Amino acid sequence: MSLDLLSAALIVLAGSLSSLDDVRPAPTELVAASFNIRYGTASDGPDRWHLRRQRCIEAIRACDADILGLQEALRFQVNEIADALPEHVWVGVGRDDGADGGEFAPIFVSRGKFEIIEHGTFWLSDTPEQPGSRSWGNDLPRICTWVRLATTMQTRPGGPDGPAGVDAPDGPPDATPTGVRDAPRTLLRVFNTHLDHRSQASRERSAAAIRAAIEAVPREELVLVLGDLNAGPENPAFTTLLHGARAGALRPEDEGDGAARAGAPAATGESAPPADAPTAVRSDVPAAPASAAAPGPPRSSDRPLHDAWRVANPEAPERGTAHGFRGEPTTGRIDVIFVDPRLTVLSATIDQAKRDGRFPSDHFAVIARLSLPARLSAP
Repeated sequence: MSLDLLSAALIVLAGSLSSLDDVRPAPTELVAASFNIRYGTASDGPDRWHLRRQRCIEAIRACDADILGLQEALRFQVNEIADALPEHVWVGVGRDDGADGGEFAPIFVSRGKFEIIEHGTFWLSDTPEQPGSRSWGNDLPRICTWVRLATTMQTRPGGPDGPAGVDAPDGPPDATPTGVRDAPRTLLRVFNTHLDHRSQASRERSAAAIRAAIEAVPREELVLVLGDLNAGPENPAFTTLLHGARAGALRPEDEGDGAARAGAPAATGESAPPADAPTAVRSDVPAAPASAAAPGPPRSSDRPLHDAWRVANPEAPERGTAHGFRGEPTTGRIDVIFVDPRLTVLSATIDQAKRDGRFPSDHFAVIARLSLPARLSAP
C-alpha cells in the first residue's frame, strides 16, 4: 500500500472512531418528577413568585428529572423555567384557550434521552377538544397534557450534529432531534394532569376520562402518569386512575365538599389568572387524537399502573404533599407518579427540603427513578 493510501485510510478510521465517540446509547433508566409550583400571580406575601422563583428553579433542577410534569404553571412561569432548563424541551397549552391563557400542565423532556413523536392536550369535560370547556361540577377548566416519546441512540450534545432536540424558548419543539436513530426504541406515553380541588364528581369523571386515554395507548408503549390529583390514595379518583376501576360510588355529599383538601386554606392556587397575564398566540400544538380524548368507562384490568412512591416505600406511613408553604401537610398524598408495571421503580422520594429557609412551593415535589425494561411484553 502506498504511503498516500495508508494516510487516507488512517484519516477515515480516525473519523469513524470520532463519530462513534459522539454516539450515546439509548437510556436504560429515567428520572420522573411531578411538581405543583403554585400559580405565579397568587398574593402569597413572602412566598410570592418573584421572591421564590429562584428557590423553585433550584428545587426543579435538584430533581434532575428526564421527564418533569408541572401543575399550576402560568405561561411566564413556564418561560422562566424553560430558560433555566436548556437541556429540556417542553409541550403544553393553557387551559383557558388552548394557547397561552390560564394554567398549563406542561411536560418537560430531556433533549438527550428522548425524541418527541407527538403531543397534545384534552379537556376533562364532555367536549374534550374544546378549549376552556368544563362540564362536571368544576368551576375552572381542567386539562390533561400528553406526549408520546421514543428513546433513541443519539449524538452527544456538542457532537457533529449539535445538541439533540430543537431549541424552542417560546413553545414546544418540532419534536425531531438530530442524530443516529437506527437503534431499538422504547416508546413511552406520558400524561400530566391537575384534577379539580372542589368537586369530587369532577375528580372521578376526570380520572375516568384519563383512564380511557390510557386504555387506548398501544400495548407496545409504556405509560407514565404525573399529576396533582387533589385526591389521596383512598379516594375513588386516585384508585380509578391507578387501577381502572372505581373503589366506591360517588356520594351526594361528596359533590363540592373539597374532601381531598380537608384542612387546607381556602385559597388553593386555583384562581383564574388576571386578564392581563402574559399571553401569546400559538397554533403548533396538534389536537389530541379521538382515542386519547374520548371519556368512556374505564376497564379494570387492561392497563393497571403502579404507584411509584408506594412501591418504593411499602412500609412507610402515608405522607401529605400539599402544605400551604408551612411544611406541615394539609392533605393526603395527592401528588403522584403512576408507572407502567413494566417499569421497575428503583426509588421514589418526596422532596421536603427548604431553600434559603423557605419552601419553593406550597406542594412538595415527587421524584421517581425508574428502570426501562430490556424487552417489552404485554402488560
